[in-house]
Amino acid sequence: MSKRCTKCGQAKPLEEFGKDRSKKGGRAYRCLACERERDRQRDPVRNTTAARREEQWAKMATQRARSFDAPAVEVVRRLDVFQADGWICYICDDPVLRDLDDYLNPLAATVDHAVALSQGGSHTMANCVTAHRRCNQSKSNLDVDDYLANQAVAA
Repeated sequence: MSKRCTKCGQAKPLEEFGKDRSKKGGRAYRCLACERERDRQRDPVRNTTAARREEQWAKMATQRARSFDAPAVEVVRRLDVFQADGWICYICDDPVLRDLDDYLNPLAATVDHAVALSQGGSHTMANCVTAHRRCNQSKSNLDVDDYLANQAVAA
């Protein structure tokens, strides 16, 4: 059996359409190729220039800091933080990946707050440091010294 895609108009086998119980026949109206193209066009992170992504990140980080009622909030750019720290994780002292597009990698560079926003820290260059994604996530909102002490006890 085949079905015609409402986007590209081509007749394709049913396997070329995603499952969707809410649609007649249990399949999506658009073929998977058209859905992928639609998703690619809608993804704000992957479809912007590097400079625009940096601006989006800075705006999002500033809004997040304000939501925590941070005592001081300034525009902080990721690249400025990474370059200031020499692309070295301040938690484990190992280099971080310089590929900003690979942000899901555990070794990817992230901006961490030395004093967490939830602990009353500010969102300023002086309080922002470079950290691996995995180091940043495992540290959570702990102070670095407390985190390292917990790691030493666990080992």
